[in-house]
Amino acid sequence: MKNSPILLLDEVTASLDVENELAVKDAIANLLKDKKTVVMIAHTLSIVQKADQIVVISDGKAVESGNHEELLKRRGKYAAMWNAEQQLSA
Repeated sequence: MKNSPILLLDEVTASLDVENELAVKDAIANLLKDKKTVVMIAHTLSIVQKADQIVVISDGKAVESGNHEELLKRRGKYAAMWNAEQQLSA
């Protein structure tokens, strides 16, 4: 992979087994430590949980933005999706 200052990841964990998904999450965490700009498109919210800025898109429009904690406190669409994802993994 090229050492680019900006990285665009589209559904990077799609179709991965758990072991490889964890490896990808670790690699992304390392990229974020290196002060890279990482744009991620994801339906699995755990992959974006540590992002500085999360933008929630619904019906083609940005409906919420903030970090994970801010979005949970708003109890909007992101919080509903997060809670549903947590129930699936329990």
